Amino acid sequence: MKDHDAQPWLRGKKQIAKYGGFRDPRTAARWLSMGLRHVRVGFEILSRPEWVDEFFLRFEADRRGEADLIVEGIMKEFQG
Repeated sequence: MKDHDAQPWLRGKKQIAKYGGFRDPRTAARWLSMGLRHVRVGFEILSRPEWVDEFFLRFEADRRGEADLIVEGIMKEFQG
């Protein structure tokens, strides 16, 4: 049964990198080694756009940066 709502496959490291906003296929190779969900069919690597999106969300930064937290901690020390 084919899922007609699923986005098409990204075929190869070049397409995966391009979808993620990068040109170099080595970037996609690094993502694959870091756990980007994919399948291998023979020598071809396939991934889905939604899998790349999910992978990026794993690295989402907090709303407050680390510098803000450090400054807040220092200010609390000064205030006693």
